[in-house]
Amino acid sequence: MKLLVTGILALTILNPWAATVQAAASTSATVQVRAVIRPWIKFSANQPVSSYRVTSADIRRGYIDFPQALTLSVQTNIRDAIRFEISSGGPERILVQDGGTELTDAVRVEGQHPAVPVTRVLDMRVVLPEGTREGTYPLLIAMAPIAY
Repeated sequence: MKLLVTGILALTILNPWAATVQAAASTSATVQVRAVIRPWIKFSANQPVSSYRVTSADIRRGYIDFPQALTLSVQTNIRDAIRFEISSGGPERILVQDGGTELTDAVRVEGQHPAVPVTRVLDMRVVLPEGTREGTYPLLIAMAPIAY
């Protein structure tokens, strides 16, 4: 009986060791990994024009153009296009132009490698509201990123 108990104890102790030796001898294994990467966006805008002067010629024309008035820099891990809607904090309407594109109230930026910022220098048009008078006005610009 003592020999039987000793044999059972020896098998119980050596059984995990035998499984470990068998697993170590295996040459391949299948591992499944699941990762969730949260989308992120980091952007900044440099607006050197903080106010504008309206003349009678500007009022007749209805707008004032500012070449290279806004620099947008974007870093993101989103590979799809991101639309940056641009608006004014005042009564005027802000339109931008990216290179040779048409004037619009938004800029479209394609995502790239997250470590590489995308920089755009934008021309800006301030569309004057009805009833604008000659004088100096503050220029407040708001931007909101919207992923497609």
